Amino acid sequence: MEMSLASLDELLPAGWAPIEEGEFRPCGQYHAPMDCLVYLREDLPYRADRIDEHLTLLWHPHEQRAIGVKLKGFRVLFRIIQTVSKASGEEFSDEHFQPLMKAIEAAMTVKVGPLLTEKTEESRASDYGKIMEAYSRAFAIATSATYDASPVKRARG
Repeated sequence: MEMSLASLDELLPAGWAPIEEGEFRPCGQYHAPMDCLVYLREDLPYRADRIDEHLTLLWHPHEQRAIGVKLKGFRVLFRIIQTVSKASGEEFSDEHFQPLMKAIEAAMTVKVGPLLTEKTEESRASDYGKIMEAYSRAFAIATSATYDASPVKRARG
C-alpha cells in the first residue's frame, strides 16, 4: 500500500478560503454547547488559567500576557432571571436568550472584554511574580539542603 501526501488545499472543504492576514478583529462570541462566551483579542492558541467557576483567563502561548477571557454559566443565570421575573409577574421566554447573548457579545467585543482582560492580567501578573519568587526561594533551599544518607543505605541492606 503506497501512501501519498495531500496538500492542505486538497484536504479543505470546497469553497473554503483561508482568512487573509490582518482580517482578525478582537471579538466576543457565545458558544451554546459549552454555555460560555469567549473574548479573544489575538488569533492565537492560548493557555487557560481558570480563576473561578465562571472566569477563565486566556494567556498568550509563549508570553506572560493575557489575550482573552472565557465567561461561563449564561444559561444558568438566564434560568435564574426567568424564575425571579416570573415570581414578580413578568415573564422572559427562552426566545429572549439569544438576543440577550447577542447584546452581551457586543458588550464584550466593544468594552467589557478588553477591560476584563487588562485588569485580570494586571492582578495575575502580580500574583505570578510572587509565585515565581516563592519557587525560586524553595528551589534555593532544596538545592542547598544536605542530609545523612547512611540510614537509607542501611535500610537497603
